[in-house]
Amino acid sequence: MAPPKWNSSDMNTVSELENKRKASIMLSVLFIGLVVTIGKFIAWNITHSNAILTDALESIINIIAASFGLFTVIYAARPSDENHPYGHGKMEYFAVGFEGGMIFLAGISMIIKAVYSLLHPITLHEMDTGIYITVVAALVNLGMGRYLMIHGKNLNSSTLVADGQHLLSDTWSSFILLAGLLIIYF
Repeated sequence: MAPPKWNSSDMNTVSELENKRKASIMLSVLFIGLVVTIGKFIAWNITHSNAILTDALESIINIIAASFGLFTVIYAARPSDENHPYGHGKMEYFAVGFEGGMIFLAGISMIIKAVYSLLHPITLHEMDTGIYITVVAALVNLGMGRYLMIHGKNLNSSTLVADGQHLLSDTWSSFILLAGLLIIYF
């Protein structure tokens, strides 16, 4: 039995569905990222921990990166035109570069905040509550990161993969932060 033959309209339908799926995934990541960021800022407000503040500020970068990723996925889905005869798909690579730059800036800001905290220590409050909130936020980021990696590979989307890797690296930094908070707590 011969495999089914695809015509160009079938391929366009598949491509449109994939593009809608990418946009839907990025929109859900953006929404969940907002919730996680709010949770981290609540944890910081409760504890007054500069480490948790740094983690919360890094989550703002997640939101900016997810917003830019959503934009690029939607833009990349645009059909070919006179100026772009092969389509707009390469736009996703800009999101990958942007995401890398945002991660670099987050690292620099964390170093600056760490040095400042060493020079100007403050008293911490309600560490247990802050630790619980941070654990939940880290686990949500872990789940989102894995979800993005799986779907990014399946949909051949460098934007989804890059955002997934970013969230997984954010998860590791949150777990390291948690280790430090637990040492302080005990």
